[in-house]
Amino acid sequence: MRYQINFGLILGLSLLLCLGFCKKADNPADIPPAEESLPNFYGDWILEWEDTELLLSFSKEEKTVTVSNGFSEPLVLDSKGLRIQPRDEERLLGYFLFADLKEKTWIGTWDERIVRLRRKY
Repeated sequence: MRYQINFGLILGLSLLLCLGFCKKADNPADIPPAEESLPNFYGDWILEWEDTELLLSFSKEEKTVTVSNGFSEPLVLDSKGLRIQPRDEERLLGYFLFADLKEKTWIGTWDERIVRLRRKY
């Protein structure tokens, strides 16, 4: 009986300590850098994909990406790049790394394929 009480006290104290100290920390990879430090990706880009051209428009004012095939989604930035993810889906439609952004081209993924965006002037 004495061992059951001791075990219960130890288990209870462990649970209280864990609840107090075992908090989920924010993942630093999910935190976007300051907007001033990002390269300028805003504007219109052309995505050539499977014999189709899509126009992607990144709006700085509205913080959205609009795709010519009919959807507009909020921009989702993380520490490494930009995610295009429809709100009703869990999988990413597109992902573009800031490190791969050049003046006229941007390499990334679209529908699980590696693609290239061309800046539209």
